[in-house]
Amino acid sequence: FRGRGRGGLPAGGGRSSSSGYFGGDMDSVGDGGGFRQAAPRAPGIHLLPPAQRAKAEELCRDHAPLLRQEHFDEGVVATLERLPHDDGLAVLDELGGNSMAGVRNLPAYIMGICKRYIRGEAGAGAVAGGRGGGRGVGPPAGFMV
Repeated sequence: FRGRGRGGLPAGGGRSSSSGYFGGDMDSVGDGGGFRQAAPRAPGIHLLPPAQRAKAEELCRDHAPLLRQEHFDEGVVATLERLPHDDGLAVLDELGGNSMAGVRNLPAYIMGICKRYIRGEAGAGAVAGGRGGGRGVGPPAGFMV
């Protein structure tokens, strides 16, 4: 096995020293080696209805640098569009009223708020906070007065 690298390839692993994993431009497009960053998703904030767009832009200004227009990507906008207009505004109001300091994935966080409205777990008469699953305040189910 003298003069051979791993796997029966010539020394150097069959890669040239000018590109790939062990040298050269790490951002080069070529043999698939190196590191590349994913392209950011385009903001879709401009696709929102005017009132929702104005509210979202206001939130981005008020909560900068944590909340940016890029967080309103195509998925968030599409989910907001599934909601009735007033519920979409309520989602944005709830977002603005919450602390975003510890949130790692803001688009997913916004989607989570939207999904609660879609399932009917938020909105008129819903208790804010908590993780669900509780019975809320009041007499037990089946209690007769």
